[in-house]
Amino acid sequence: MHDPDAVKLEKTTFKMSDYRFHDGDEGEIAILTPGQKQAWDVTVEPAGWGGFAITFTPPEGDERSVYVELDKGNPKLVCASCDGGDAEVMVTIENKGVFADPAVGNSRGSVRFTQEGISWADGIPVPSFPQDSEEAA
Repeated sequence: MHDPDAVKLEKTTFKMSDYRFHDGDEGEIAILTPGQKQAWDVTVEPAGWGGFAITFTPPEGDERSVYVELDKGNPKLVCASCDGGDAEVMVTIENKGVFADPAVGNSRGSVRFTQEGISWADGIPVPSFPQDSEEAA
């Protein structure tokens, strides 16, 4: 059910730099190239399907995007690189793991990451809240 009282996201842009600057370790900062030391523009904005988009724009201008949505009770990240094409990978955060599914043809399959390790995954991500499904009835 859609929540009409949900907070409406406004488009916002801010600067973001490599995490090493926030750690304050000069030795770690020194390993960065001049280009890696530059701050990126990050834009967060609503997307038409109820989720939101995060666009990362480095100084040279090649955008990379992450679209965030909820899919069958799980947060899902749809990632696209700078070529402006379709999504390249979809990452679904399940209750007990992370499911990565290449969104491009000729892939070797999906991968599931859990506390127990990494495995090739068949099928689709495990929906959350299975007690709501017909299978649980």
